[in-house]
Amino acid sequence: MYESEYFDKFQWNDYYFLNTAILKNFLKLPYGTHLLDVGCGKGLHVKGWKMNDISAIGIDLYYKGEGVKEGTVLNIPFPDKCFDVVTCMDVVEHINYADLDKAISELRRVCKKFLIIQTCFKDEEHHKELFDKDNTHIIWETKQWWLDKLNTVEYGYLMKPFEYRLGGVIFKFPHVDQVIITTAIKQKEGGQDVKQNIREVL
Repeated sequence: MYESEYFDKFQWNDYYFLNTAILKNFLKLPYGTHLLDVGCGKGLHVKGWKMNDISAIGIDLYYKGEGVKEGTVLNIPFPDKCFDVVTCMDVVEHINYADLDKAISELRRVCKKFLIIQTCFKDEEHHKELFDKDNTHIIWETKQWWLDKLNTVEYGYLMKPFEYRLGGVIFKFPHVDQVIITTAIKQKEGGQDVKQNIREVL
């Protein structure tokens, strides 16, 4: 489905470092946290996580390389609860509707604490441009639809655009409203931790 040319348009830049640095600090992830990036493509976010002292590995069905193993969101090749954090960045909108429940089940299966999903939302005007840029996009739904699908009404939180201070420098992060953070298991303590962190930046 995806030829090598599809991945050629994705090149390393500071966004991948900043994106992972912000999420690491936002969730207060400790040194050496074990993280899996599902559908990671060339592993650019994996590289960003490693630069931020996170023990990260990626899987992708169509790309293999340094830090990236072959695997699919529909059959993640790792045992249950193997990773502290699982990320799935700009992937779920590429999945067929019929396969989405299986994909979410697999993401939750290998995740011990935080599941981070980034996608496009139909009810955000600037997301349409992002969605339309890629003809491999399939699922096009609202924020509430995604929260309902993820069954995270209580423990799922949408981050919103904000400015973030990191090492004395202020970064503007306008598209963080694509990110849904949820706990892998609906435990009150974990959910409240996430909720408190989000309140700190809104």
